[in-house]
Amino acid sequence: DLPWGIPVPNDPDQVIYVHRGAYHDVSGLKVRWGRKISVCLTAHNAADTIGQVLDSLAVQQGVRPTDWEVVVADNNSSDRTVEIVKEKQATIPCTLRIVREPRQGSFFARRSAALSAEGEILAILDDDMTLDPEWLRKCLRFFDDHAKAAIAGGRVVVQSCGALPACWQDVRWMFGERAYMGNEAIRLEDSILDVRQPCGGGTAVRALAALEVYAGESFHLSGRAGMGFGSNEDIELAWQILKRGWESWYTPDLVSRHLIPAVRLSDQYLRRLKAGIAASCVTMESLQEGGLYPPGRRMAVKKFWWAILCWSRNIREIFRRDQPSMIEAAGRRGRLRGSFLQMVESFRIYGWRPYLK
Repeated sequence: DLPWGIPVPNDPDQVIYVHRGAYHDVSGLKVRWGRKISVCLTAHNAADTIGQVLDSLAVQQGVRPTDWEVVVADNNSSDRTVEIVKEKQATIPCTLRIVREPRQGSFFARRSAALSAEGEILAILDDDMTLDPEWLRKCLRFFDDHAKAAIAGGRVVVQSCGALPACWQDVRWMFGERAYMGNEAIRLEDSILDVRQPCGGGTAVRALAALEVYAGESFHLSGRAGMGFGSNEDIELAWQILKRGWESWYTPDLVSRHLIPAVRLSDQYLRRLKAGIAASCVTMESLQEGGLYPPGRRMAVKKFWWAILCWSRNIREIFRRDQPSMIEAAGRRGRLRGSFLQMVESFRIYGWRPYLK
C-alpha cells in the first residue's frame, strides 16, 4: 500500500508517483482515495467545546460510515480534550483517529491531520465549530458538481455563550463569521487578501490540491500557538492553492456554527486577538506585494516607519479608555510589532551592509 492507505491501482491508466514519501506535482495523476471525505479536526485545550463538535459529527446524515472518517490532531492539549474525544469515539458512526502534533500552531495541526487523512475531500474543522446534520453530504455533492473547485466555504454563524460586548458589530468579523447575500453558490476572486475567501474552520479543501501545496511550498504563518494569537495561516494556504489554477467557491448550503465561550468576549481577549490579526496581516501584505518573505530591507523599513506614522497620528486614542478605541489601539500596536519583527528578520537574512535598493 501507498501512503495514506491508498491501495496500489490495478488499472493500467492509473499512475501514482511517490518520491520520499511525499507527492509533488500531482495535477495530472489519478489517485484512488481510501475515503470520500475526511474531517480534519484540530484541537488544543478545548474541553469546553470539543464534546459539542463531536456530537454534531455523530448525527451527520446522507453519508455511509465507510465513506468518511474523523482525524483529530491534538496540538499539545493539557486539559481533558483527548479524554473527551476518546469518550465520544463510540458515538461517531465512522472511523475516528487521533494524531499528535508537537509543534504548536494551528497550521502544523491542520497539516498533520491532512497528511494523515485518507479522504479525497478534507473538511477543515476547529475545536469550537459544529456542523449542520447534512453538511458532509452537501459538501460531497458540491465537489462532484464542480471539478475545478479546490476550496469551498459555507455560511458560518457565530453562536455566543455569553453576553455580547457593546462593540460586537465591529469585532464579529474576527470570529470568522461568513454570510453573503443570496442562496446560490458564488465563485470568488482569486485574491490573497480578499476577505471573502473561505478559509479556516467550516471550509472544505480538495486533498489533491492541499497535499501538493503542503509537499512543495514553504509557509510563513503558523496561526494560533497556545496563548499566541497569530492568524491568516489559512489564507496563506488558500493563496498557494489558487496560484495553481484551482477555483474557490462560497456555497450557502454548508452551514456551520462557531461557538464563542464567554471568556473570548472579554476586553483583554478582544485586544489580543486584534493585535495578533494585525501582525499577521503585515506578512500577508508582503507576500502579496513582493512574493517573498521576509521582504527586502527597504520594503521592511518602509513598512515599519509607516506603522510608526500611523501610530503617532492617532496618539490621542491611546489615552481613550472606551472599548472600541482600546481594541483599535491594540490593532495598531500589533501592526507595529509585526512590522518591526519583519524589519529585524530582513536584516538578519540580507545582512547589515549598506543597500542600494
